[in-house]
Amino acid sequence: MIKKYLDKINFIEDATRESCERLRQIEKKSKELKESIANPKIMNNNDLFAIYADNNLKEQCMEELSCQYSAIPKTEWKDINNRIDLPRPYSCTSMICNQEFLDSPISQYWNKKMKEGLPAYHRKRWELVYICQSLWERGYLEDGKKGIVFGVGEEHLPDLFASFGCHILATDLNLNESAAKGWIDTNQNAAGDLEKLRHKKICDRQTFYSRVTYRDVNMNDIPNDITGYDFCCSTCALEHLGSLRHGMDFIKNSLNTLKPGGTAVHTTEYNLYSNEDTLETEGLSLYRRKDIEQLIKELSDEGHYVYPMDWHLGTGIVDHFIDLPPYDRKTMHLRLAIDRFPCTSIGLIIRKRQS
Repeated sequence: MIKKYLDKINFIEDATRESCERLRQIEKKSKELKESIANPKIMNNNDLFAIYADNNLKEQCMEELSCQYSAIPKTEWKDINNRIDLPRPYSCTSMICNQEFLDSPISQYWNKKMKEGLPAYHRKRWELVYICQSLWERGYLEDGKKGIVFGVGEEHLPDLFASFGCHILATDLNLNESAAKGWIDTNQNAAGDLEKLRHKKICDRQTFYSRVTYRDVNMNDIPNDITGYDFCCSTCALEHLGSLRHGMDFIKNSLNTLKPGGTAVHTTEYNLYSNEDTLETEGLSLYRRKDIEQLIKELSDEGHYVYPMDWHLGTGIVDHFIDLPPYDRKTMHLRLAIDRFPCTSIGLIIRKRQS
């Protein structure tokens, strides 16, 4: 019965005349389908319901989303800002970006800490919150912990981590290499200027400069002398290293910078459309489910522990919306079309073997 139903589902390539009512119908069918599957956490690419929408439909979706969002109980900002008593044990495992995560009090807390506004259904926001929560749950955002942020660009994670007492090495491509790839022109490389990493001014200048340092590092060639760190992370950088294999090798090599038992948290691009066809170029590669599964196998075979992958795609309205170029990064940008592939972000949490 399930297979028969799945066979009738076609990926929607053009829905510019669809109404918000149609969007709700699709969401309802998605929920019905998932309820009929024995393990709703394990989904495949055929379970993706995607909407390609014009601006009018986007406005209707946002109106519906606004009503949905306003019904979610919110923790008072004062309480969120003054304490960390977020859920333990772990609420973060290896997983795919979804709206539910961004609607949670966890997301509210970290957005406040990062001085970001709410709501913001952007996959970059998900990546930052996901990394922060994953590290906090495992006890790394504490005084004296040492961490590395690879491919830092102009991210404010080093500033945030320093405010918790961590000592951070921020790394990125050498200035000349970055210029050749166009990263500086798009404000995605700090060019060695630490001041660009504290544009949110999360912690004071003296604290920041006493706890954050910078070093040029090519993620394809991590220097052997970078070792002994408690944790490392990267946000959607490894897909730009030249190929699918280059990115996978980076994740494995990043573990060499850690102490035994240290933790790596990396996010990258995930192909929602196909487990066969994908984009693989020198500048950008999109990871399929089988690529992630192969990487998990390789890491496990080497004795590392990969926190279980939750393949759940989400059931929220924004989870069904595919943003098209030119992207609207201010409203709904959890899923986007790259070339002909609908994509989102995926996160992996890896604990290095003990010996």
